[in-house]
Amino acid sequence: MNRNADSNPTSDHESVQAEVRLLKHAVPEGGGRVPFLLRLQGRLPEREDARTPIDLALVLDRSGSMGGEPIEAAKVAAHDAVDLLEDGDRIAIVAYANDVHVLVPPTGVHDRRALHRLIERIHAGGGTALHDGWVEGAQQLVDLLGPARTARVVLLTDGLANIGVTDPARIAADVAKLAAHGVVTSAIGLGRYFNEDLLASVADAGGGRFAHAEAPAELEGVMAAELIGIDATVARRVRARFHADGVAAEVADVLNDFPALDGGLALPDVVAGLSLDVAGVLHVRPSKPHLDRQLGTVELSWTDAGGERRTASLSIAARTLPAAEYDAAETDPDVAAAVAVLTAARHREAAMRAIDRGDDRTVERELEAAERLVDGAPDTERVRRESTALGRVREAHRMHDIGMMRKRFAAQRSMSRKSFDADALSMTAHFTTKQEALRARRAAREDAYGAPASGESIDVARADGSFATLRLRTGDITEWAGDAIVNPTNPHLHGSGASVDGAVHRRGGMELTRECRDLGHVGIGRAVVTKGWDLPAGYVLHTAVPVFDGSDQAFAALASCYRATLELAAQLRLRRVAFPAIGTGTNGFPSGRAAEVALREIAGALAHPDAPSEVDVVLHDRRMHAVFRRALERAQDPSQRRPRPDRRSASAR
Repeated sequence: MNRNADSNPTSDHESVQAEVRLLKHAVPEGGGRVPFLLRLQGRLPEREDARTPIDLALVLDRSGSMGGEPIEAAKVAAHDAVDLLEDGDRIAIVAYANDVHVLVPPTGVHDRRALHRLIERIHAGGGTALHDGWVEGAQQLVDLLGPARTARVVLLTDGLANIGVTDPARIAADVAKLAAHGVVTSAIGLGRYFNEDLLASVADAGGGRFAHAEAPAELEGVMAAELIGIDATVARRVRARFHADGVAAEVADVLNDFPALDGGLALPDVVAGLSLDVAGVLHVRPSKPHLDRQLGTVELSWTDAGGERRTASLSIAARTLPAAEYDAAETDPDVAAAVAVLTAARHREAAMRAIDRGDDRTVERELEAAERLVDGAPDTERVRRESTALGRVREAHRMHDIGMMRKRFAAQRSMSRKSFDADALSMTAHFTTKQEALRARRAAREDAYGAPASGESIDVARADGSFATLRLRTGDITEWAGDAIVNPTNPHLHGSGASVDGAVHRRGGMELTRECRDLGHVGIGRAVVTKGWDLPAGYVLHTAVPVFDGSDQAFAALASCYRATLELAAQLRLRRVAFPAIGTGTNGFPSGRAAEVALREIAGALAHPDAPSEVDVVLHDRRMHAVFRRALERAQDPSQRRPRPDRRSASAR
């Protein structure tokens, strides 16, 4: 139904709901600047056959710099991409180095095992023909284009374009040409050496997302968010036109960094379960109090999942209040939060420009301005995510890591320009459903490919003659039932996104998050405890993990996380505790050495009689399990093993 909301600033049209809200649901009689919020929210169609099929071209960098852990992480992400697609979807896989190979032409996903076998054959070596790789991936989709299908290229690289076309402007121009025909391009940068300006411009020109996986272990979550976001998109080619009354008001500013198009704004896609917010400022003319005023309208248009063009009209109306009444009126926290976050984004952009000029004083001033805005905003999930992102930029600034600052700034800019970020998407019901299906398919895949059996262990002898057991397991730590799980977090005790921290908060529920907020802060390398709330484990031991900067001090702080957590477990007299692979995700620690630190510290602590008697290291995939298994094999000391009963001789007796 299309509803022209002359008396109600909302519109409801099948998969898209829209509304306009003012900061205080009124305007002052003296006029002035009044913040407003246009919010669009998407809903998935109830009929499963209404889902838009996906044609995906996965373009993987397999150059020499991807050797080792990066290429293995890219392969795991490619495996997950296959398992996230559904019947009716098609995938093409292109790998490039000096040259380009089409490993899989566009094909359905009915034979997943065959696709997984081809992915396993990918190996690293050579240069980086990024443009040629992208061209080949995009060409795989051109002949498949149709109004009722989604065409998406996902480009993954850890380096620079150094073979063939290397000019970022020319590459972006080619991407834009195909985007005009319906081939969207997203770009994922892995690590710290890729060209963020190139990838961000490719994503902007291609109408897709730019995402940054700072460590290989983070890549899976980034890829999952990309594919699930495509699947949950319910409106494309979204346009908004603001028509102010002119006499009563005019649009003074739109805070979002969206491109202007045909007298309006080109908005990002609308994704089910998420809010797409456009915030701005109206300049309202003075008028008499207690009058109901029409201030303008918003005209919306979009293409739905079935390829049909839809429209809606929303009025902007409000009552005029005397100054005292207006000042006393309640503030809408969503409007205030959106204005604060988007204004902070302008300060981030100014800081990024100052970085390029080498003007550190301006960088500091703009960061402080952004932090003040976010700190003073209402405590909403969006504000908390922005605060966490600013904190990560601040960490890079303190370490004088200009390259990482630019990458984090670029990722934040893309997040604010596009329809969703991974953190927000990970909290939707659709994400949860798709992740459950992915876990089932991943388990079947790993069984088929001989994943390491869970349960490798060593027994640690204690001075009192007893033994403690250290085991490796593969699985989801939030599903682990025991006395306590360990949650790697930041000093603010706030987790989000595809990290363990985010998963623990989502599964633990709002009560866990509230308890963390009450605790407030924990120092790097220290640990605090909360209840498990909705988790199967009774308690959560939260430890603040350092960001890896390449120094020995970082590894010392990582070791302190394990020691502090196990000391706290001993004080609480906990017997069964589970750890993840602390620091190997977004914090960037190399997994091999991080595994050695983990096993050394855990085994050392278990030698004390008051320590837990069982510690499981729960690893989320077979790649990380293999890393820890190798470290465990190197660490085993035959003198520390508990004698095992001889089952064969016992049976004979």
